[in-house]
Amino acid sequence: MKEESFNEISERFLMWIDVLNNTSKDIIPQAQDFLVNGAPKDFDGTPEQWAEIALRDISKRIDDVLSCFDRMLASINMPKQFDNCY
Repeated sequence: MKEESFNEISERFLMWIDVLNNTSKDIIPQAQDFLVNGAPKDFDGTPEQWAEIALRDISKRIDDVLSCFDRMLASINMPKQFDNCY
């Protein structure tokens, strides 16, 4: 039944939104710290490179959110919106 599938996927979508939010709260300060205080000692790379590495976790969570949103749309036979983003 579409409603059951939609409801199940919607719950997963809300979970991924929470994961993205929590990840962002943790990672953005870490990236800011790299930019202000520099790269970790004894590691190669610029502060910007280390900030980008930290931000990759947020990118992965965004992919999870977009993918789940597309599954939510598919569960009600609607076209995907973000299929070509990931």
